[in-house]
Amino acid sequence: MTEDAPPHVVNAVWSGVQTLFVDFPETKGDETVRSLVALMKRPDGLYGFAHVTLGEDEGSVAVFDAIGFAKADRTENKAFITIVSWDQNHHDVVSGTLYEVRIFPIPRPDQGELASLVASKHFDGGCECRHNDGGPGDKPYSTHFAFKTIATVTAELKKLGYN
Repeated sequence: MTEDAPPHVVNAVWSGVQTLFVDFPETKGDETVRSLVALMKRPDGLYGFAHVTLGEDEGSVAVFDAIGFAKADRTENKAFITIVSWDQNHHDVVSGTLYEVRIFPIPRPDQGELASLVASKHFDGGCECRHNDGGPGDKPYSTHFAFKTIATVTAELKKLGYN
């Protein structure tokens, strides 16, 4: 993805509420980041706004690869899940893709910014990468990240007892 990639819009129903998820690039200092917001239809037909998360610069511009919903707390509502990725190509040291799973509760009507759920910590980021920086025995090695799809995240949440 390039820094000037256009906004992406996904129409979904989040716990019974018609929601538009929009991610778009913005410049913060000398970096390009991608913001993800939720526009949620209110009973009066207008849309409420909540800033969901920011895809920071991690060696490249963030990409929101996937969105989905699953139980991830003890409420009746399904949480919002997004998988963020960044291309990693660092001078023949590391190449591949860095991933992070972020999970958020449905916002209250007056809430303008979301905070991630505790369940997000279980999916702490990882890299699907080839490392040439001398691993065991000073040889190149690869790392794997297991949660690159909503299906794998949902399955893991079920294993953790969220149904």
